[in-house]
Amino acid sequence: MQPSLRLLLTVALALVALAALLPGAAFAAPSLTVTVTTTSMVADGDTSSVAALLADPGDDGQISFPEALAAVNSSGPGHTIAFNLATGATISHSYTFGLYASSTTIDGDSNGDGAPDVVFNGPNGFHSIIVYSDNNTLRNLVITG
Repeated sequence: MQPSLRLLLTVALALVALAALLPGAAFAAPSLTVTVTTTSMVADGDTSSVAALLADPGDDGQISFPEALAAVNSSGPGHTIAFNLATGATISHSYTFGLYASSTTIDGDSNGDGAPDVVFNGPNGFHSIIVYSDNNTLRNLVITG
């Protein structure tokens, strides 16, 4: 192979690899929404990714907030956690949740009226959710404890 052609191919492959690393690149995984369907803290689903959790929510057939958050954190940026719970549903927990995936939305408006429908009730003096990443949106949540 001629040196100029080899150089051209090397540069082209380097550009493709670089483009895959850029935010919003054409090679980025699609953004998915995972919907919490229980106030339980059970985590028996496949949380290796959002897609895996949607395909295998576990033996109970439900998706808990700990499962949804673990799947989002494993999948990387750009996903949404929604809730399909009754208005005023309370998720009681005894530890702090950590959000590590950037560009994540957590929206506690289950019925679409723009008001909080989900309550996180943790122990007094503890944070319910600590955000360790950037460009996230947490809205329509009541956090007590």
